[in-house]
Amino acid sequence: MKIVVFCGGTGTRLWPLSRKNTPKQFAKIIGEMSLLQAMVGRLTPRYKWEDIFISTGEQYMEAVKKQLPQLPKENIIAEPEMRDTGPAVCYVAAILANKFGGSTPFAILWQDHLIKNEKMFNDALELGEKLISKGVKMVYVGSMPRFANVNLGHIKYGEVMEEGVRKFIKFTEKPDLTTAEKMMKEGNYVWNTGYFVTTPATIFSYYRDFAPDTLCKIQQVIKENKPEIYGSTEKRAVDYIVNEHMKPEDAVVIPADFGWSDVGEWRALKESLEESPIENIIRGTHLNFESTGCLAYSYNGQAIATVGCKDMVVVATDDVVLVCPLERAADVKKLVEQIKNNPETIKYT
Repeated sequence: MKIVVFCGGTGTRLWPLSRKNTPKQFAKIIGEMSLLQAMVGRLTPRYKWEDIFISTGEQYMEAVKKQLPQLPKENIIAEPEMRDTGPAVCYVAAILANKFGGSTPFAILWQDHLIKNEKMFNDALELGEKLISKGVKMVYVGSMPRFANVNLGHIKYGEVMEEGVRKFIKFTEKPDLTTAEKMMKEGNYVWNTGYFVTTPATIFSYYRDFAPDTLCKIQQVIKENKPEIYGSTEKRAVDYIVNEHMKPEDAVVIPADFGWSDVGEWRALKESLEESPIENIIRGTHLNFESTGCLAYSYNGQAIATVGCKDMVVVATDDVVLVCPLERAADVKKLVEQIKNNPETIKYT
């Protein structure tokens, strides 16, 4: 099986650490490895370097080479232009099909995640490969929910197909709190991690039906060596091309409890690391008096001092200090859009 780790985007919800020229995937957000290095590090005990591929933007190729010197250079798949995940997944599938054939199993992974039980994670991927070899077209790897989450999509699953494998029923977009609590009680939903195992042939079959223009253009890019065509593909997520239209008879679900968290924004990062909501999550020095539930991260050696703060984010970098309530952490992206449109502040993006 081939493994493709997607490593694009600028991660504006993790600003000011994640910037246009130094996006989150290359930053040491947790520990002394970047998010990209941590994800690949989970894979290399079981997968050979030549079977691991990184999908990224052309502007990040050198950063990938620097962070993963063991990776064969030809295994870096550089998108000619960032056009959302729909064109990106199709592009990867087409490249793998050309190299290894349309029936080659491959896994799609994303780099900005925390995984605590790495053995269980790899076991799920291996099970996915076995299922594809038996003729299953799509295997979704979902995370067992730990709480009612309104920030993630969910996958509903049904009866047992075999040990560790359930029938796929449908995707549900980010629910409201009442619906999320109901899902937790029903007990037959997993968080959508975005991980799946499939083949290029299956990907192409869905693109032919639901994004034929994108498929045609991607094939032109590769067969005719015309990267400039890539920029005319429709900006659209793979969820709306494949997952939204997935036929229950084509897919199965592996519900796995491997301690997964999406660390795409500061609140999600705190939730993934905390033992309880009142705990302070610290990087660097935190001078604290009666503050609880805060994330205080210093990346410049400067101490962060808080007095009587509750559920706050404080992130210090060399040129910016971010302060916001945890519940507003997702709005950091809106702030970045605002400063990007101002000539006087664009330098901070």
